[in-house]
Amino acid sequence: MFKLMFLPRIAVLCSLAMLVSAAFAASASASEELPFRSPSLKSCKLVLSGYIGLYSDAHCEVNAANGAWAWTAPGNSGKDSWFCLLSPSATQLYTEGLCQTHGANGKFLTVLDPNLPFPKLDGKLHPFQVLKSTIAGATAEISCSGGSSLLQPESGANSGEGDITYTGCKVEKPAKCLVGSPGKKGEILTEKIRALQTTATLITFEPQTGANFVELEFSEDNETCALNGQKLAITGTQMCTWAPSIETSALLHDFTCRFTESNLKLGTVEAKYEGLVLATLTDGSAFKIK
Repeated sequence: MFKLMFLPRIAVLCSLAMLVSAAFAASASASEELPFRSPSLKSCKLVLSGYIGLYSDAHCEVNAANGAWAWTAPGNSGKDSWFCLLSPSATQLYTEGLCQTHGANGKFLTVLDPNLPFPKLDGKLHPFQVLKSTIAGATAEISCSGGSSLLQPESGANSGEGDITYTGCKVEKPAKCLVGSPGKKGEILTEKIRALQTTATLITFEPQTGANFVELEFSEDNETCALNGQKLAITGTQMCTWAPSIETSALLHDFTCRFTESNLKLGTVEAKYEGLVLATLTDGSAFKIK
């Protein structure tokens, strides 16, 4: 919990805060808790003009009574950004710098900037990504050498939406087959997906609508493929685990999806997926999940 003394500067900034209130929406209702509720992704940003932040550094780690940096959370499906800031009065609802805890003597408030989109979570798929299953009773294994994902954190929720593209994909087993999304070879593009942050370190991926993550098409190239022309959908959910450092502010974090966390099917048969993803924010800001 932060115990910061208000400086005379805050009294001066009270009038400035009133001037910018037409552009930035501030609220002191119980609904304010939603943007910063735990667990959710938060980004460290320079504060709005006329307001005071809680930190003196771009990682929001060094406390300061009149800091220039503060934590932000997504608003309006990521089109806006909420700030957690020092209040110019003692009538606000939050007692700490993440605006998650209500208190009678709170010194923090949330302020919405409708002109600052919340950054997207940009994931780089690390080699290699593997899917294991069986097809027609035979062992099937697909690997991909890279790819990317782009997820937009949602407003007032511990989730995000986007898609994933896998590149350099090939069929390890059975031999002599190619794979990809329909009409593509070596590239797999998922349907729109939703990422649910159930705890600070656990994230679950599922299709945004319908049942399919993706549809795979098998083909052949100069050699006979026993699966040539077959199309099989991947359905279900996949849990992944952030590295413990996700609860500490940093520019780069990673999460791992493991075979043991899979609840997937390839067609009607159980499937297992494993892979590592390196994640940053598209605006290069430091972030954490708390």
